[in-house]
Formats: sequence, C-alpha cells, structure tokens
Amino acid sequence: MQETFVNREMIRAKLVKFKDQTALITQLLSGGIDAAVLGGASADAYVAKEPVRIAVKLPSLQGSAFPMRKDGDPALLKGIDDQIDAMIDDGTYIRLYKKYFRDPIASDLLIERPKLAKQVANTDLAPSRR
Repeated sequence: MQETFVNREMIRAKLVKFKDQTALITQLLSGGIDAAVLGGASADAYVAKEPVRIAVKLPSLQGSAFPMRKDGDPALLKGIDDQIDAMIDDGTYIRLYKKYFRDPIASDLLIERPKLAKQVANTDLAPSRR
C-alpha cells in the first residue's frame, strides 16, 4: 500500500524498500532516508516513542485484514465471523479498536458489519463523508 502511494502521489521521491518497519525507522532516525510512509497504528506508535513527527496525515481507506485461502476451511471462516460479531455485540471490538487505532473505521467494514456501523454512527470512529 505504501509503495503504491509513493509511486502515485510522490512521483519525484526516490522509493527505497526495507525488509521491515524496524529497518525503515532505523534508517529514518540515522538520516539514511529523509521520510517514511507509514499508516495507522504503526505510525502512531513510532511517533509516540521515537523523535519523529508526522508531516502529512491523510484519511486512511485501508482496513485491517485476516487473509485466508480462497478455498480454505468454511468452518474456520464461520468461527472467525461469529467471534467478530460477538465482539461487536459486547463492545469488545470498539474497545480494542480505540486502544490500537486512531483513524475512523474503514467504511467497507461498516458495510459488512451493520451492527458496528450503528455503534459508530455520529462518533469519531465513523468515516468522514467526502
């Protein structure tokens, strides 16, 4: 996602890839690179503990994912969906989301989870309308 953003929005920047975010932040702190593109909870965590700042903050349209094989285990998928629904019903989902994320919940997720959409309507967790 970050690579796509750099190629689309920062066409004059030289893209440098790293094996992980630790290597990226190490290079940023040591002056090996001038800037880094991070998103969501990762960016917030680094700003909280490292001497870096957010230069530009854009709304995030990317949600979190739990990848599974397309031909995977239907019982596992149902179990995961049931647990997510239970977490939404008892408020655990929102409590954990607020603990780890600052951005509004992705609108695609709210379409898939109408109960969650009702819970976040008219709050700072609702996606902004453009």
